[in-house]
Amino acid sequence: KLSRQTMANWILQASDTWLRPVYDELHRKLCKETVLHGDETTLQVLKAPGRTSTSKSYMWVYRTGKGYKDTPIILYEYQKTRKKEHAREFLKGFSGICVTDGYQVYHSIADEREDLTIAGCWSHARRGFADVVKAAGKKDVGIRLSVAYKSLQLIQTMSRYEEKLAKMEPAERLEARIHYVLPLAEAFFAYLKSKEGSVAPKSATGKAIRYCLNQERFLRVFLTDGYVPMTNNAAERSIR
Repeated sequence: KLSRQTMANWILQASDTWLRPVYDELHRKLCKETVLHGDETTLQVLKAPGRTSTSKSYMWVYRTGKGYKDTPIILYEYQKTRKKEHAREFLKGFSGICVTDGYQVYHSIADEREDLTIAGCWSHARRGFADVVKAAGKKDVGIRLSVAYKSLQLIQTMSRYEEKLAKMEPAERLEARIHYVLPLAEAFFAYLKSKEGSVAPKSATGKAIRYCLNQERFLRVFLTDGYVPMTNNAAERSIR
């Protein structure tokens, strides 16, 4: 009979000896790409050395974009914290655009470098307005006149165009975005700025407006590069 500890040690040793070189090589290939996705989520690790069972840990994920050959590269990295140095270390060999949510850590890393750009996620921009509309319910006829509903409609129209452009080559997609999607994005941000003063800042709609305006610079990045997706959904699906 083999103890659980013995078998666990075998797995750890085999992984470190035989799988670590594979992981490192995939990391090198990943960093040669021009567009990546990044995300992180909480993780509970039981019986970790020096930590209680209720300690909060994190699993970070980095992956290639949707258009990467036939098989994407998806790498996971366990860390005890959500601190900036983890993402800084992982991305130090990467030059290009990294698609993320609105987590400030990625933005501050990009501010340190000239060869790293962060692109925002329109799924996160949509979420605040969608929650307001959903909470109102279908029976609330007045919701259709609300700032949240009109903002949501603009984002959904942009998303429908993106679905139609999905099979295009990047250069062709960028040209179509500039023609069809850019005017919608301009209208979206102009509308939010016009309504910002008339919506209570601490309301759900007010918070959604503030989030989008704070993220405007990052949310616009996909309009400058046909390889960059509109959302970070690929990373979110991977982290689940």
